Amino acid sequence: MAGLSIIMLFALIVAAVLGAALLKLYKKSRNFSTRTIKTVFFQIPLFRFRVLIPTLLFMGAFMYLYQGALDSTASILISLNYDSASRGQNANGTRYNMSEIICDEVVDRAIEKGALQNVSVKDLASCLSVMPAVSGDATDESHYHVSTEFVLTYTSDKRTSHLDAENVVQLVADSYKEFYIDHYADNFDVLKIQINPENDFQDVDYLDVVDWLKVQARTVSNYMTELAYKNGSFISKDGETFNSIREKVANISDVQLEDNLRAYLLQNGMSKDREGYIGRLLYNNSLNDFEEQKARASFQIRNDAISMYSEEMTRVVLVPTWDESGEYYMGRTKVGIDTLSMEAENYSKTASDYSKGIETNRSVISALQNAGGSGNVSLVEGMIKEISEEIMDLAQKGRKAGLEYSETRMNGIISSSPIYHSLPKRLLLTGGLSLLFFLSLNMYLSAVELSKDKRMKL
Repeated sequence: MAGLSIIMLFALIVAAVLGAALLKLYKKSRNFSTRTIKTVFFQIPLFRFRVLIPTLLFMGAFMYLYQGALDSTASILISLNYDSASRGQNANGTRYNMSEIICDEVVDRAIEKGALQNVSVKDLASCLSVMPAVSGDATDESHYHVSTEFVLTYTSDKRTSHLDAENVVQLVADSYKEFYIDHYADNFDVLKIQINPENDFQDVDYLDVVDWLKVQARTVSNYMTELAYKNGSFISKDGETFNSIREKVANISDVQLEDNLRAYLLQNGMSKDREGYIGRLLYNNSLNDFEEQKARASFQIRNDAISMYSEEMTRVVLVPTWDESGEYYMGRTKVGIDTLSMEAENYSKTASDYSKGIETNRSVISALQNAGGSGNVSLVEGMIKEISEEIMDLAQKGRKAGLEYSETRMNGIISSSPIYHSLPKRLLLTGGLSLLFFLSLNMYLSAVELSKDKRMKL
């Protein structure tokens, strides 16, 4: 039974005794004057031993039941300690949802975390509730309030009565923090790079291996660049910064992959399937040539359109105009030249990129045809293995540094503090109800003792 219900029950008992006393006095007032009733009322003894015993029983029963109710319920305050919380957002900018505090995943984590026995997620969730610590009022804009503190309350029922209430709310609060970090903190799974050259590259041509490794290196580099933008001064426990890891990855990409491995392969014309690789490049060039022609045609169309706008035609769009202050000036309206110029520039760049790709493919074809594959296969495979291990090592260091940074940033992002029942408040409540019961019962006994033939000296 909830604590409030216990208070209401015992308050009703006091009210019932007081009502009975007043009713008894009302009935007696028909036989006695008002003055007599008043005299009886003010002559009620302050202490009666036979009233003390029921009062002590009343007090004991209230303390026992009220403490039992308090033991079956507990509350904890969950606070969001980051800037965007006051805007109703999660740490990653998505919309905050208070109900996630007691969602099934959080409750399941709490049960597993606390090794709670004989309770299901559904049963425990039904005993939990969450409310904003401070609620706003939507009727007036000045009363709007986005709460960043929430009160999580647990009230046991017959299916969960064997659980410790304070332990439950603490477990749920801790589980919610873990849930929040998992879902709304930085995700570094992309840096879990695993490379096994013997298996992964068994049927892959050497130059394709170089391109694939460059993609992995670029992934690590991009992630480190983003983290460095957030906090360039962060130093991991290994003494690494995001920028230092990014520079090491860039060195692998530019020096070891391009200047060493790719240059060695082209210099010696090495390929696992020379004819097949050359045929693929020739096919790619035919596609690139078609795309280049399309881009150059699009560029030419826009360039011709721009040339049609003569200087005289451009002047036509300058019209007399007055600004807000009444000043006169010649306003220029848009005629589309700027848009056409930008599109022409983009198509020119696209055509140039296709042309560059075609020339690169041609140089590779020439190298494969002329060198004849005189390189050392063991040396190439050794270089691939070494570079792969270095990329995995830097990816691991980057992920570790990222997790450390995220932990420091997210550690204080959510805090919780139990809401304890005040002992002075409980004593005051118990004493107040017991005193009211004592006075009410004393009044009732005085009303009963007032008999029809009782004489009092007024």
